Amino acid sequence: MEEQVDIFDTYLKLYDKKSYRNIFYNFTYSEMIDHFIEYQIYEYDEVYDRLPNENEIINKFKKKITDITDIEIKKKVLPLILFLGEEFYKDLYKNDFFNDLKEFLLQELKDINFDINLTFLDKNSYQFENQSTLKKEIEELNFNTIIEFGFARSTMGNNQYVRFIYFIAEKLFFEGYCKVLNDKNSFNFLYLTNSLEWDYNATDTRDTKRRIELLKYILSKNKLILEIRFLRDLLWYTYDKKLVKNIVLNLSENIDVWKSFSNYYLNSPSRYKKLFQPLGELIVNLEKEKIDILISFIKMDRFSQDDNKKAFKSLFFNIKDIEKQKYISRKIYDKWVTYLENYQDYFSSIILTDVIDIVIYYIQEYLDKNIAIKELNIAIDNIQEIDNKWFKDISEQNNFFYKQMSKIFVYSCVIGKYSLDDIKSQIQNICDNSYLLKSEEGYGKDKTTLKLFNEYILGANDE
Repeated sequence: MEEQVDIFDTYLKLYDKKSYRNIFYNFTYSEMIDHFIEYQIYEYDEVYDRLPNENEIINKFKKKITDITDIEIKKKVLPLILFLGEEFYKDLYKNDFFNDLKEFLLQELKDINFDINLTFLDKNSYQFENQSTLKKEIEELNFNTIIEFGFARSTMGNNQYVRFIYFIAEKLFFEGYCKVLNDKNSFNFLYLTNSLEWDYNATDTRDTKRRIELLKYILSKNKLILEIRFLRDLLWYTYDKKLVKNIVLNLSENIDVWKSFSNYYLNSPSRYKKLFQPLGELIVNLEKEKIDILISFIKMDRFSQDDNKKAFKSLFFNIKDIEKQKYISRKIYDKWVTYLENYQDYFSSIILTDVIDIVIYYIQEYLDKNIAIKELNIAIDNIQEIDNKWFKDISEQNNFFYKQMSKIFVYSCVIGKYSLDDIKSQIQNICDNSYLLKSEEGYGKDKTTLKLFNEYILGANDE
């Protein structure tokens, strides 16, 4: 019994000497082990680099802590409780250990402010530059900084404390806990909530329940930070369409955040396919300014990916407001026309893009008949007269040819609607007599221009 008391007294001396009350949140797990070795709480075997009495000491600490009734001593053993781990503090809670520490823990949470330690970083390194601006970027609601924010999970201080204080707060003072979070600056709020996202015992990678509970109480700028973090995980892990819609609407209220949201999600639609149906349903609630921002961030590329096309179609065909659907399809059509006209890189087939289905839908449903026919005739004439035009080299001629074929491909969607058999015959003649088209090779799974025309325009079987 005497040895146990001595070990515990040694820990209390360590607590005072190392100022654990103020700074233990910054210590890593390994640093605390070093402290225990320094104060001879742990024995250290240098030959085998191990702690032969570790389990014995842990068990003695646990027994001693379980028997504590003095409130002031309870306060001093909090760093030790966190060091001993989550399973242990959950057992202590079951035995009402923390009931008389409620006010102390809440005040402690109010007083704590985490900071970034740049001391050990090279001042000329990217990491130093990145960390130097981190707090400012979070305060300014920098979307990418917030969504990519993370810390090493081996840190005893922030992660163990954050999870511990949430666990206790949820049981004893949740509304007070949320009020404190509301009062924290953006960096500390993100720091404190970041570690709540992970539950190693859950079947899901992230703990959705915790953040849904927080969303009910968190206000203002910190609510936006929480929603920015949470949305991506809802789309990747635990899908809740109603919650996704609520978060997207909230993000749309801040124009700068909305721009960042649009840039982030519309740049890689295949990664976030579950976003686009609810986003389409929300279009009815968005002003034209915000719709224009969304459209401006749609990425144009000469090729198309099936998953991207499905995402954009899911967005577009879930728009319930016909006027807004027409407006959006016109804007996307205009964007496609501008992209095609300005495309100067090497062509090896027609340009498709991920929004081609929406472009074709606009031409078929909304574009004036005379304009569609005029565009078809111009493109056909350009190809038929291509040998009479001057080009600086063969590459420029090929580019011109494929631009016209790209136009013919999309405008041909009106051939059946308006019974344009003569135009169809001219297109057939171009396809039958073009050496360039016959020598074309598809890329991977992409079909050649001839196969695309045969399948979608001319109605013939692939040869």
